[in-house]
Amino acid sequence: MRSRTLVVLGLILTAIPTLFAETAASVNCSRLLGWLAGGASTYSLTKTIKNRGSVITLTGPTEAELRSAGAGKDLLSELRRSQPKMSAHDVCPASLAEAAADSRQKKFDAAESVIGGLLESDPHNSALHFALGYFAQQQGRWDDAFDEYTSSKNSDPDFSEVHNRLALFFYQDDDGDDAIGEARTALSMDFNDAEAYRMLGLGHYSNEQYGPALNAFQEALSRDPSNPDIYYEMGLVARDQGSSDDAIQFFRKALQLDTNLWQAHSSLGALLGKDKHFEEGLAELNRAKALAPAEPSIRENLAGIYFAKGEYDTAIAEYHELFRMNPSWKHGHESLARAYMAKNEYTPAIAELKLAVEQNPDRKSVV
Repeated sequence: MRSRTLVVLGLILTAIPTLFAETAASVNCSRLLGWLAGGASTYSLTKTIKNRGSVITLTGPTEAELRSAGAGKDLLSELRRSQPKMSAHDVCPASLAEAAADSRQKKFDAAESVIGGLLESDPHNSALHFALGYFAQQQGRWDDAFDEYTSSKNSDPDFSEVHNRLALFFYQDDDGDDAIGEARTALSMDFNDAEAYRMLGLGHYSNEQYGPALNAFQEALSRDPSNPDIYYEMGLVARDQGSSDDAIQFFRKALQLDTNLWQAHSSLGALLGKDKHFEEGLAELNRAKALAPAEPSIRENLAGIYFAKGEYDTAIAEYHELFRMNPSWKHGHESLARAYMAKNEYTPAIAELKLAVEQNPDRKSVV
């Protein structure tokens, strides 16, 4: 009798995590609008509709609402192909359609207010959690975004894009293993998912597994050859492997595809400066600063080039501006100390070295 009770309890405990999980039902308009509001890619939405089917009948008003929310021709074509033979009574909620349109126009506060209200009456709606995660991510509220994406995954673990989003968060948190795990989950759902291969590459890169990272990025590139982020990330791998020339080529290719990718401008500028191509490096870094004026790493790279050129006053000015804008930034105090010492100004140099030790106590040497 006792063993039977334990078996029953075991079955109940096993079932608890899935009690609130959505079944992979046919896609309705509410769910699609939630995903669109959350910036889901056309590829993932089209693939999801192919796999799950759709109950959306594309009337003129419905198509107009979906277009306003960001649905493009490929997604609309798949909806036409998948729409039910019998006209369904699925209605696109007007408030959700408006919120998705607001999200597309980057009016995240307005969109979040509407979707947060809808979630109160439907707390396990995975698409609404996905949208809230996206709004928080776009506004730099990383913990909120992670929590919402996790809730979305728990409610609908079969939506591959949420695994890719979580993989990116794990990568940014230097958790390569979990990034790899989420990417592999996404790939188990769709072996041709370019974004999942990209996330797999980032996970391996975080673990300093450069060969597997490069292989994953190449798989991503073969499926999405016009994605500048992939070229940029391949450049990071090449740079960290010591292949500066290859890295520079990858960064330049990324910028050919997207001239506004500030990360590529910054990384390219830093490498050019390291190779003593100072003016080219400064030009790239100043482009990066114009695109992302609040990004501290750009100013640190600029200061580094000015220091290498012997322009110590300009380097010091960049460091001061860096720390004024980002008081908690933990890099650069040691380099600022070097700039002061190059000018024989030892009192401020010692103060900066003390800050370097306080902020990085585990470092073996500071000079």
